[in-house]
Amino acid sequence: ERPPDRELLNITVAELQQRSGTLADPDILEFSKKKFWTKSNLFKNLSVNQEGIDLDPIMELRNKKRQLYRSIGMKIAETNLKEADSQLNILLDFDDSDEFALINKAKVAILQKNIPEAGLWMDLAKEADVLPRKLIWHEAALLKLNGKVDEALEMINEVIPDNTSNADLWSLFAQILLERKNFE
Repeated sequence: ERPPDRELLNITVAELQQRSGTLADPDILEFSKKKFWTKSNLFKNLSVNQEGIDLDPIMELRNKKRQLYRSIGMKIAETNLKEADSQLNILLDFDDSDEFALINKAKVAILQKNIPEAGLWMDLAKEADVLPRKLIWHEAALLKLNGKVDEALEMINEVIPDNTSNADLWSLFAQILLERKNFE
């Protein structure tokens, strides 16, 4: 049984919990009251599809960034590097120190075998305080591209026990072994 609209404006967290058994956070309840229930048609915004609600611009930006993250990941996996690079540029327009964008700009450059550009993006990532463990694959791949395969293999052997779930690292390791015809 739904209480009358005027009661919902004055409901406390304790009353809400007693009526519905919810453990609603007081901050969420306050936000909801301010965002939806103080409008002229009290429940109009609650009944429309989420896409019709005017969201906070910060939330919208965050959602768009998440969509770009997913899309970029898919484009890189599909080796559609031109499109991934274009989308990474959009992310960098929003935030020129975006960790994901810097790391993946370097990755795209490496996959395109563009060593100078990859080095530039790696340097920018390091300046933006990206954790070194997030750049391991990049460092090893750059070593390989520069013809320092033994150093790359040594680096991978050193770090792989602590990064067993890094599929890119395993893939690079396998690629080096296959190119050397080392199947041991």
